Amino acid sequence: MKITLFFLLFAFTSFGQDSPRVEEKKKAEAIAKQHLQEMQGGFLLVRLDDKKTEIDYYLKYQNDDEAKKVKEKQEKINEQIRLAFTKYFTMCPVYFFYMSDTRNLLDKNYEMMNITDALLQSVSSLDLSSGKFYVAEFGIANQDEVTNDENVNDGVYTERMAVSALVIRTSEMLELRDPFPYFVRYNIMGGVKSRYLGPVKKMQEKLNAFGAY
Repeated sequence: MKITLFFLLFAFTSFGQDSPRVEEKKKAEAIAKQHLQEMQGGFLLVRLDDKKTEIDYYLKYQNDDEAKKVKEKQEKINEQIRLAFTKYFTMCPVYFFYMSDTRNLLDKNYEMMNITDALLQSVSSLDLSSGKFYVAEFGIANQDEVTNDENVNDGVYTERMAVSALVIRTSEMLELRDPFPYFVRYNIMGGVKSRYLGPVKKMQEKLNAFGAY
């Protein structure tokens, strides 16, 4: 009789408490939902590569023709990225800045940054000091946690090979974590006109799905 009562008490206590793994999952979900809400109430800064270092190198050695080729090629890419976000990203307002302004962003020298809209018009009314914004770029996702499969949030963290992806980061350029849909892979060898549309569209769809979850 005593054994039966002890078993029932143990079972009741066990079922009444979440395991550490479940608690971690709940915590991760709460943080991810908070990020989504903050994004919806804030804005997204998309970092564009301006190839400044490479262009400056050619200009240093008076190779103006090569510098012009690099600049024009990269601007075509940036134009397609701006087009993709304008066409498909609706979670929050989107603005753009160049990679050469990354140090200003990290050092919070916001007044030194050149931020534009999709039409390349300068935007000076944004409140970056609040930190209520996120940064996106076509770059590398580190994937240092199990991501986007049946093992999401099972408490097992592993390192994977970095992949080329559209990545969303915090205002301090830190990569977000599961279950927030923080990256979408993309094919760096795809045609320029189609390379960026698909990933941006898929990112918006994943954010919508996560918000409805």
